Amino acid sequence: MLSHYLQTQRRQREFRDGPFASVIDQYCQWMFEQGYPVKTASIHLSHIRKFQQWLVQKKIPWNDATRAHLRRYIQYRYRRRRLHPPAFKKSCSFGQQRLFPKLLSLLEHAVPPLKCQLARPEVDPFDVYIQYLLEVAGHAPRVIKAYTAVARDFVAFAGRAASASVEGLAPKTIADYVTQACQAKKSGSTLIAGLRSFLRFRLVSGDNAEKLLNAVPSLHRPMRSLPERRLTPAERRQWLAGFARKTPEQKRDWAMVLCLAELGLRPIDTARLQLDDLDWRGRRIRVPNGKTGRPFWLPLPRRLGAALADYLCHGRPHSHRREVFLRTWAPNQEPVTSPFVSRRVKGVALAQGLPPRKAIAYAFRHTLASHMRSGGVTLKNIADVMGHASLDSTAGYAKANLRELAAVAHPWPEALSCGTHR
Repeated sequence: MLSHYLQTQRRQREFRDGPFASVIDQYCQWMFEQGYPVKTASIHLSHIRKFQQWLVQKKIPWNDATRAHLRRYIQYRYRRRRLHPPAFKKSCSFGQQRLFPKLLSLLEHAVPPLKCQLARPEVDPFDVYIQYLLEVAGHAPRVIKAYTAVARDFVAFAGRAASASVEGLAPKTIADYVTQACQAKKSGSTLIAGLRSFLRFRLVSGDNAEKLLNAVPSLHRPMRSLPERRLTPAERRQWLAGFARKTPEQKRDWAMVLCLAELGLRPIDTARLQLDDLDWRGRRIRVPNGKTGRPFWLPLPRRLGAALADYLCHGRPHSHRREVFLRTWAPNQEPVTSPFVSRRVKGVALAQGLPPRKAIAYAFRHTLASHMRSGGVTLKNIADVMGHASLDSTAGYAKANLRELAAVAHPWPEALSCGTHR
């Protein structure tokens, strides 16, 4: 498979004699199965060739290559180009979005490190906390990851990394840690929420953490102005009119936007929708609810059901994946992501002439909730449809209910005085 992407013998010998010789054919086979064109695959192989040259230069064994070495390589490449190295994310440059993670996974399966086979597994003191977040608190995986990172950072700051206990800590430690974290420009809401969650866990575990929990400061979070994102009926029709339904890609985008418009789903819920979530006989759909991790069922609208059936029968590529919405370009066997859904919807909105402040995927969600509230639906029922874990999240939609605001509004004093003199 290597000769399919590289025509010159010299380039092929560089891989055959390099540190990735044992897995390069498997990687080329994976790119061929994912539908990468020859030009794109050649660029990816060029990045691999430069990465293996860097490993040889640094005298790093190929079976010890990790993501830490990849971060160092990315920083090295950016310094050579005199650019500021970005944070290590999947969307960085140099082709590591799917290139390097797949390569490293092939290396791990090819020759497992000997130290991982012989060394005794170390007990992580945060395993019980992660289990508590998953089974007791019921948080989503991304929330568990963020809260665990805050807990590790706080315990390391307090000097208790070995046991993860907070017994005997002074409340001043909380203030010092929050001050340092805020100076490091960390997310304030995630920091406070994660710190409170960890202290509650330690309180349940038997530590005397009540004073520490009371010492956690509160953040003022003003409610966003949701009516600015609310779409008028004309804007909603204009937005939906921009979606064609001829090609397989257009059929997929039409079904995705109807999930947002008809059910008010989040982009992450649309991306994670599974084939098993569609109950055709019962005419209902199960929402994954990626924000809270608690799925729930909603009725399946007729127009959305017809769009999903059209896409599944005539637009979705054949794949073993259970996700409903898949990519049509390479890698064509992978599901779409939440940013992908937002970009596709926003591009059509801007092309239709909608203002940028409304050209977001969440505009459909806010519009649906505001319309339900104006129609007299209670906040509890709206929270059930939106999948909110707390009514505080749903209370912001009450600002858009002009009918209720008009009912409780008082006349101006000047109007009363004028009526009296008459």
